[in-house]
Amino acid sequence: MEKYKILVLSDTHGDLTKVRHISKIVENIDMVVHCGDGFDDGIEIKEIFKVPTVAVGGNCDERGDNYQVVELGQVRLFITHGHEYNVNYTLGPVMYAAMENQCDVACFGHTHLPACEKVEDVLILNPGSLSRPKDGTGGSYGIIIIKDGDVTGHVVYYDTVIAGADGEKVKETGKISQLLNYSDRF
Repeated sequence: MEKYKILVLSDTHGDLTKVRHISKIVENIDMVVHCGDGFDDGIEIKEIFKVPTVAVGGNCDERGDNYQVVELGQVRLFITHGHEYNVNYTLGPVMYAAMENQCDVACFGHTHLPACEKVEDVLILNPGSLSRPKDGTGGSYGIIIIKDGDVTGHVVYYDTVIAGADGEKVKETGKISQLLNYSDRF
């Protein structure tokens, strides 16, 4: 049985404080993907998680490829920062770039806003940002699970895993704020 668990990060901008925190909680990771604006953070992230790490350059990085394609078993991931695909305004170009590269997943960042949905058989995942979130939360990251060629993904909010781990009360948010934050993405 083929199974992979991938941690997806983006927009750390040199601040790995929360990445170190989640490293104590997120288990059985096979790979870390960093979607830019923290390309050089990838070196330290690889040391923290002790797994292969793939990073691309973002608009605030001085180096790094615009995109990379990674193959895990039968599944291909298109990894980019997203600024060159206008992800602030539409997900179409990044989705089509993934499809043109025969990829099943498109991972990107840039907006600092998490999103995860499947569109035309492509899983589109923006993990948001752990260090500079723009959605009113304490930050977020993504998880992709590949099992026998099937791909699922989800966004994990930092406040929900860290607060619970330390015994602190988890910050509650209402449905209205979630809907408002969701609508801000478009």
